[in-house]
Formats: sequence, C-alpha cells, structure tokens
Amino acid sequence: MQQELLTQEGVNSKVKDLLGLGKAALENELAAISSDLKQWTRTNFDLTGLQDSYLDGLPSTYLDLLSAELVKALRNRLPVTLTKDGEIIDRSSKFFRFESTIIATFTTGLREEISGELKLRIGHT
Repeated sequence: MQQELLTQEGVNSKVKDLLGLGKAALENELAAISSDLKQWTRTNFDLTGLQDSYLDGLPSTYLDLLSAELVKALRNRLPVTLTKDGEIIDRSSKFFRFESTIIATFTTGLREEISGELKLRIGHT
C-alpha cells in the first residue's frame, strides 16, 4: 500500500485500502497497528515534520487505547473518519481526540451484530 497524507482524504483512502484487503492481509496490518501504532503510522502516512513530532509526543497510554479502538473498527469493517478543526492560532494548544461508538450485540439464536464508527479529530483550543 502506498503512503497517504495525514489528512481527511488520506485517512479515507487508507481505510478504503485496508478494508479492501483479504482477511489474512488485514490481520497482518492489525497486528502491526497493535504492536507499534507510531511505526505503522510512519510507514503508512507521509507525515510533515510537525505531525511526526506531535506523534512522538503522544503518551503510550493514549496510543494503546487508540490502537485498540482502531483495530476493533477495522477488524469489523466499520467507518474510521478524521476531521480537522480550524487553523493554528498563536499560543493555541493542539489536541487529538478519538470517539468510538462501536456497539456489539449478541442475541439468542447465535445472532451477532456489530455497528458504529471511530471518529478521529484534530483541533486547537
């Protein structure tokens, strides 16, 4: 797979590529995401210097949570979206937030239903 820019369009394209993989190839990507999300991001996205520095500063506890939610969404072929808010303002603080609305339901009769999405958001306060 080719590198994408870390933009809304780039994330959309990368998710489309991932969801187009066969089960074994997708599981290989998910294993890479689980083991080292920073490295997987650097391999799959053409990051600017500022993006790369910001990625380096993300705490491991945050990355662990994000990678777990990303793996769940992709494994279940659910939407993953990225939105970016506004422009950088002098003295602003950047944030990177994710919101998972993955819902799994099992009912008698062996019926399983998984729905929801993972929303990624980058903004400034």
